[in-house]
Amino acid sequence: MIAYEGVENMKFQTLGLLIGYYQSTAAVAVSATLQGLAAGTFIHVTFMEVIPAEFNLPGPRLLKVCVLGTGYIFLLFCTVLISDPIPH
Repeated sequence: MIAYEGVENMKFQTLGLLIGYYQSTAAVAVSATLQGLAAGTFIHVTFMEVIPAEFNLPGPRLLKVCVLGTGYIFLLFCTVLISDPIPH
């Protein structure tokens, strides 16, 4: 009787491992898809609505370009300095 229960437990453990594996794989795919959608939305709104509207307002255009470039360089440095130390 004990051996039979052990075999049944092994079947359920194997089933649990398979479900957990596919669940984690699906979670990674869903997470990547949603992060890509969020990033694409952010980029679209920034480059199609915010920046053109800001550059169409009266004011020193060269200063606006310099501030935009400075912000880009700042974010680039933040990305390089705060990177994941463990490569994937």
